Amino acid sequence: MRMDEPPWSFVKRLRSRRLQPHFKHHIFRGRCVCGTGGPEPEGELIKIFRCLAHSDATVIDPSAHMNRTILRAMEMVRLTQLCEAIVARVSVLVYPVDEVSDMDDIAQTVAALQDSVDWVIVRNPVKIPTTKFFQGSELEAQLLGFGAEGLEIPALLSDTRNHLRSREIQLGRGLSPAEALKNPSIQLDMAHRIVLEQWLADCSSDLTPSPGI
Repeated sequence: MRMDEPPWSFVKRLRSRRLQPHFKHHIFRGRCVCGTGGPEPEGELIKIFRCLAHSDATVIDPSAHMNRTILRAMEMVRLTQLCEAIVARVSVLVYPVDEVSDMDDIAQTVAALQDSVDWVIVRNPVKIPTTKFFQGSELEAQLLGFGAEGLEIPALLSDTRNHLRSREIQLGRGLSPAEALKNPSIQLDMAHRIVLEQWLADCSSDLTPSPGI
C-alpha cells in the first residue's frame, strides 16, 4: 500500500479466500501480471481481466482521471458478469479528497457501477485530515446505501516516513513500503524496518478478507 494513494482504485478479489505509464499494477497473494501503456489502455486492462482467475487478488492502481478508461474496459468485457463466472468480486476503493475534479471522478464512477461492486471508503487522516466535500454529502450517503465499508490507514511514524523519503531521493523515484522491506539494496535502517513491518501488519489486518468472502 502506498502512502500517497490516488482518489480511487479498483480491486478484483477472488471470493475463495502502476500499468505504466497510466497504471501501476500490483497483485497481492497471487502472481504478478504486468503490462505497458499504449494507444489503447483499455486493451491493457482487458489483458489483466483475462488473468483474474489465476490470482487470489488483483489490484489496479491507476493514475488520476483514468476512471472513464477503466469503466469502458469493464463494460467491454462485462466485467461483473465475468467475475461471477469465476466466483470473484469487484471491489472499488475510493479516497475522498477536497478536490473538485477528483470528487467528480468518484461521483461518475459510483453512478456507473452503483451496487454492482463492493465499495470501500479509505481515509488517510495523516495525509488528508479533512474531507469537507465528502463528509455528509449525497455521495457518501449513496456509497453507504450500497453497503460501503470503511478503512482508515493507520499513521506511520513521521521519522520513518522521512527515512523512506530520503531513500526515494537517492533512487530518484517513488518507493513503496513493500519494496523498501523486500529490496536489500534499499538498505533500510533496522529500526525503521521494524516500525514499517508493524505498520504494514496493521494495514493488512484491516484488509484481510473474512472467511467465505
